[in-house]
Amino acid sequence: MGLRAGSKVEAAIAFDPGVMPGTGLAREANGFERFMWMKVLPKTSPVLRAVVSPHIYTAEESTMLTQLATGSDAGGTCFIGLNDS
Repeated sequence: MGLRAGSKVEAAIAFDPGVMPGTGLAREANGFERFMWMKVLPKTSPVLRAVVSPHIYTAEESTMLTQLATGSDAGGTCFIGLNDS
């Protein structure tokens, strides 16, 4: 189905959050787990990315999604971090 001249184009934005230490995702965990989630794991994110999975993000990186979803025109580009591919 083709686009008609003057038709509105909608954008879809998807985000695989993976593991996001330092966010409120562990708010119902016990005290020790919350401490690890909020204080220790965010500082070890680069090591965790290299050893466990590349899909481990910091709270700051989640802000990139917010900026992309609310104001930036993605224009059919795939964003990985701040880089497009």
